[in-house]
Amino acid sequence: AIPHRAVVRLVRNTNYITLEPSDVLLQFSTVSFDASTFEVWGSLLNGAQLVVFPPQMPGLDEIGDFLRRRKITTLFLTTALFHQMVDHQLENLAAVRRVLAGGEVISASHVRKFLAALPPGHEFIHCYGPTENTTFTSCHVMDASSDIGGSVPIGCPISNTRVYILDCYLQPLPPGLPGELYIGGDGLARGYLNRDDLNRERFLTNPFRSEPGDRIYKTGDRCRWRADGTIEFVGRRDHQIKLRGFRVELGEIEAALRQHPAVRDAVAVLWKDTPQDPSLTAYVTLHETRGSSSVDALNRRLRESLPDYMIPAAIVCLDELPVDANGKIDRKALPPPSGSSPAAPPSPSAPLSETERQIAAIWTELLGVSVAGMSINFFQAGGHSLLGMQLIARAGRLYNLKLPLSTLFENPTIRELAAAIDAAHSHCHTTPGPTAVPSRTGEREEGEL
Repeated sequence: AIPHRAVVRLVRNTNYITLEPSDVLLQFSTVSFDASTFEVWGSLLNGAQLVVFPPQMPGLDEIGDFLRRRKITTLFLTTALFHQMVDHQLENLAAVRRVLAGGEVISASHVRKFLAALPPGHEFIHCYGPTENTTFTSCHVMDASSDIGGSVPIGCPISNTRVYILDCYLQPLPPGLPGELYIGGDGLARGYLNRDDLNRERFLTNPFRSEPGDRIYKTGDRCRWRADGTIEFVGRRDHQIKLRGFRVELGEIEAALRQHPAVRDAVAVLWKDTPQDPSLTAYVTLHETRGSSSVDALNRRLRESLPDYMIPAAIVCLDELPVDANGKIDRKALPPPSGSSPAAPPSPSAPLSETERQIAAIWTELLGVSVAGMSINFFQAGGHSLLGMQLIARAGRLYNLKLPLSTLFENPTIRELAAAIDAAHSHCHTTPGPTAVPSRTGEREEGEL
C-alpha cells in the first residue's frame, strides 16, 4: 500500500535526477513491476513525454533501434538487461542521456565499459530499493570521469529517505562492517494489505526518532558503509547459507566471479539434491568462448580471493542466465549441475597404475559419481574439505602413510595424487621425512586429524 507522497518523493525535487518537460521517458517495465512507478510518474508529474513500448517480447536489436528512433532521454533497465545491452547495443544505449539500472548486483566491468562510451553530459545511475520503499532508496550517479573499483556502490539515500545499517541488536555499525539495511522516510509503504503479521515483522518502530508513528523497514539486505559515505551492497540475508559449519555469502562468490574480466554475469546457488553433500554451484556467462581455460582461470582467481569452503564445486557456463518476467535472474530456472561442469573437463585416459585405480575407487565412492578421467579436479567434481579429509585418511591407511590434507590441495587430480602417494611411499621406505612417515595404528599426534 503506497501513499501518494511516496511517489512524489521518488520523482519530484529529488537529489539523484532532474526531470524536465523536454525529457522523453520510456515505459519498458510492466505495470506489475515497481520500476514502472518511476517511468510513469517521473514523466507525468514533470510534464515530460512518456513513450510506451509496444506489447511484445523484443530482441536487443529492436530495443536499441527503438531507443534511437524515439529519441529516449531517460531509461531504466533491470541489471540483467543492462548487461546484455552493454554487450550488444552499446552505441544505442550510450546515446540515451540518462540510463538507470538496478534490481540485482551489477557487474563492475559492464559499468566501466559503459562509462567509457558515454558522451559528455550523459550519466549512468545505479539504483537500489525494495518495493516497500517505493522503487528507489539510494542511487549512485556516475559519468565518463567516474572511477569505480571492484564493486559498484548503491550510493547515498535519495531525498526524504533515511537509511540505517544495524547489527542484530539494532545498533548502528561503523564503516566497513556489514549489517542489515533498514529504511525510513517518506517513501515507506503503509504496509502489506491484510498482512498484519508480516507488517509487525518487517515495519518496526524507529528507535532513532521520537516522532509518533515513525517507522523503519527491515529489508533483509546486508550492506556496509564505505569510507566515502556511500553504501555497498553485500548480499541478501536469505542468500546467506550455512555449509558444513561455515557461513557462506553467495553474493561474495558472485562478486568475486564478476571481477574476472572474462565474466559477463554470475550467480551462485546451493544444490541439495546431489548424490554427495549439499554443494555450491556457480553459473557464469562469459565474454569469450567458454573454453576450459577460461573456467580454470576463474577457479584460480577464486582461490586467490575466497576461502576454500566458498569455492564452488562446479562452474557451469551458460549462454545467458535465465530471467523472469521482470528481467531479474530466475534462480529456480537454473539447470542442475548434473555431476559435471566445464570447470572439470573429462579426460579420456583410464587408470594406468595400481595406485591410480585405488584412488579412483575411493574417489568414486566418496563423490557418488563415476570417474571420467584422471585429470578431473577433486574439488571441481563436487569434493570439499571434509570429503578430502576422508580421501586422504583412507589413502593413508591403504598405503601405510600419514599424509597432510595439503597433499590433496597441491595434487587435486587422481593422477597427481597417485603420483604424490607413490613418491611419498618410496621416500618413506628409504629416508622418512616430515612429508610422509609410517602411520601408527591407534596413535595420534597433536594436531593430527
